[in-house]
Amino acid sequence: MCSGTGHRRRDGQSFEAWFTAKVGGLLSAPSTVSFSSALSSILDSGATGTIDGRSVNKAGLQSALSALKQKWDASTGKLAKASPIPGTDQNAAVKLVWKLNGKQVGAYFKACCCQDSDGKKIDSLALEGDASLFK
Repeated sequence: MCSGTGHRRRDGQSFEAWFTAKVGGLLSAPSTVSFSSALSSILDSGATGTIDGRSVNKAGLQSALSALKQKWDASTGKLAKASPIPGTDQNAAVKLVWKLNGKQVGAYFKACCCQDSDGKKIDSLALEGDASLFK
C-alpha cells in the first residue's frame, strides 16, 4: 500500500506535483472522452475511495469527479497543495477553491499512490467538500 509523502515518480517528478497537475487536467478536460481517458491514466484498475467518508468503487469516484468537474469554474478557481492528514497513508492532497453561484466553495482531493508498471498511480482517492458538489 502507501508509505507516506515524498514519493518520486520514475521520471523524477514528485508525486505531489504530478497529482496536482493531474487534478487540474481532469477539471479542464474538454470532453467526456478526454475526462475518462485522463481519469483512467491516473487511477489504478482497482482504485477505491471515499466521498465525504462514504466508501465508493472506481465507478463511484468517476461519477463524483464528473459531477465536480461540471461545477468547477476555472476562471475563478485555484488549485493549491494541501497537507495530507498525519497518520494516514495519503501521499498528496490538493485543495480547490472557486466561486459557484456567487459563493466561494471548496473541495479537497487526497490521494494514496501505488507502484505499477508505468510509475505511480492512485489506488485510493478521498474527496471532501459540500456533498452537492459530487452529485
